[in-house]
Amino acid sequence: MSSAFALALSVFNSAAFQVSDELWFEGSYRQESAGPQTTQRNGFSGTLDWRFHPEWSARTEVGTLGVGADLLWQYRY
Repeated sequence: MSSAFALALSVFNSAAFQVSDELWFEGSYRQESAGPQTTQRNGFSGTLDWRFHPEWSARTEVGTLGVGADLLWQYRY
């Protein structure tokens, strides 16, 4: 009886840059390999984070890693 399994390796890199007092840009890159006989999958995304109030922020992400939008409220005690 034999069994086979695949080991997945993923490398994720990210960098953020403050554009202004309220706006941040984050770039992300991911490289994934599932094994020696499979092709590598690479992806990237860009995220804008607008912090328009001390407790509120709006975040949008576009790229091959994902697409989405978030409205976030944080209460800090």
